[in-house]
Amino acid sequence: MPANELLNFPLLPEDEVILQPLILPPYATQADKMFWEDDRDNRDPFYENSILLHYPTIRNRMGYDLTNGSGNAIVAEDLAAQLQDEGLAPYTAEFFQQYHDHYFEKISTLWAWRHTSDKSNKTKIKKCQTFAHALYDSSLVGLIDGEYPDFISKTHEDAFTALLKLLDREGPASSYRSLQIMYSLLEFCNLTRKVMTHP
Repeated sequence: MPANELLNFPLLPEDEVILQPLILPPYATQADKMFWEDDRDNRDPFYENSILLHYPTIRNRMGYDLTNGSGNAIVAEDLAAQLQDEGLAPYTAEFFQQYHDHYFEKISTLWAWRHTSDKSNKTKIKKCQTFAHALYDSSLVGLIDGEYPDFISKTHEDAFTALLKLLDREGPASSYRSLQIMYSLLEFCNLTRKVMTHP
């Protein structure tokens, strides 16, 4: 694969796109509601083509997978417990309720950890974190006012460059294309996606 290019995009069944909102449990906090009900659309003119991926599609796919297809949303309390169980982060639910960007990033890290077949070790943790940061950049931040994010690794920087190239070439991605890009990004970050069957 050439440097700074995402080239391999899987063919996906149309039902990979989760259109319906995920159901919040009774103990969801206001922060959970804000996170799961955020409907920002990357094709809204307000964003002036600065965001590549369709945020609700990415978020809902990961949330759906992390709750085993139940249609329920994973919330901060559950996220904190699961991250600790996996040895990925010692954060509390309160932490995620205060810092919205970490909410998305840690859900992405947990999703990548569970949905890739690479050996579970510190190297995989770093790869999952790189994937999560690059995904956050392209689905929430983009390139705003010419400023680049703080890169956590060379792969993160390369991934960000690759995602910007896609934005320049294709414009804001559709829901379906967003998922293709997300799976391609896993490969770019040297992670191997498990073959999953989705309802």
